[in-house]
Amino acid sequence: MLKEIQSVKKFNDLRGLTAKGFNPVRENTFLLSEELETLDHEDMAYDLLGVLQLPSDFSHDHFAKHLTEGYGLTHSHTEHMVEYVDKVIDHWVFGIGGMIKMGMTPEQALECFQYVLEANELKPIGKVNNDGKQEKGNDFELVDPKHKIRKLIESL
Repeated sequence: MLKEIQSVKKFNDLRGLTAKGFNPVRENTFLLSEELETLDHEDMAYDLLGVLQLPSDFSHDHFAKHLTEGYGLTHSHTEHMVEYVDKVIDHWVFGIGGMIKMGMTPEQALECFQYVLEANELKPIGKVNNDGKQEKGNDFELVDPKHKIRKLIESL
């Protein structure tokens, strides 16, 4: 798994994301936005944003400002990093556990991870939005890892 983590580091380094540093609220909003993307219905995601009292034009920076002004950041920077690492590892554990529950082997789960990393590496360098999230190029559909993942899942 070290090779995969090194690939994630390279992706962030090449796109200038590492140099932006760690912002606990921004990093957590990236996790939230990924979760919202998995919902089947866009309306459901917007309903959830409403429950969370977030604007319909959700952005990472706007959300970070909302949380900072509305609730303040009471932890030290170190404590934010500790909480973030714990949350990310929990995401991995629950996510990989879900893949195993689908019937995937650990090797197939790693294969899917590699599909996503390979597709990410093909995203154009320099296409980062104002929030610091990597944008997909116009031709991302050609390398979208979902095609390979779908094929693997259909074989289960």
